[in-house]
Amino acid sequence: MKWTRKRPIQPGWYWWREPEYNNNMPEMAKIVQSTDGLRVLWFTGALEDDELEQYDGQWAGPLVPPKEET
Repeated sequence: MKWTRKRPIQPGWYWWREPEYNNNMPEMAKIVQSTDGLRVLWFTGALEDDELEQYDGQWAGPLVPPKEET
């Protein structure tokens, strides 16, 4: 997985960071499909729902869920 400035094009869980924001600390975001396109759900204490297009920064993902323990 590598950081890229390309925004996600499919739903899933992603890392996001903005080098000039929050000391470059990555945040987790869930990208969801809505009737008006892809949206970002931020989990920062309060659920926020924003349009994906408003976020530049760097993205990594989608994250692959871990395999079940056998």
